[in-house]
Amino acid sequence: MIARTGAFTFEKNNQTVFFMKHTLLLTIVGSLIFFTSCKKDDKKNTSTTCSTNVCNVPLGTGQTAGTTPSGIIGKHTLTYHEIKTGAPFTDGTQAQFELTSDNKLMVTYNSECVTIENPRQTSPVEVSFPDNCKFNVSFAASASTNGSLNEINVSAIGGDFYGQFR
Repeated sequence: MIARTGAFTFEKNNQTVFFMKHTLLLTIVGSLIFFTSCKKDDKKNTSTTCSTNVCNVPLGTGQTAGTTPSGIIGKHTLTYHEIKTGAPFTDGTQAQFELTSDNKLMVTYNSECVTIENPRQTSPVEVSFPDNCKFNVSFAASASTNGSLNEINVSAIGGDFYGQFR
């Protein structure tokens, strides 16, 4: 016997399988919500989130434009280790850093974000990003002997060493 109560009906091997119109509709709506929400989450993780705070300090006399070592390019979540007070970071807290192939550094700390352009070459394995826009410190990102990220030092712009993210 085949029941017809507003459902699609299929017969297979003498078994009747019902697919309710509402089940199909819920599947489509659920899929749309899932894929739409994934796209929104992806946008939150892009580097454009720092576009409102862009810092670009011109090179000073005798400074050389920096090139970020390829091995440290990427996203890094690091913990701050304070050496001296004065930085806007608390010992033991984490920040997110993204070093890009076009020589930018995005820093996110306590939901505050800045993009820093125009790094200085401070050594063959280190570039320094002065931020006089948001956190008012200089971030110096360095590569380890194997080429991966070693640490990001934090100092006053042109002054005291505060600590490091590692």
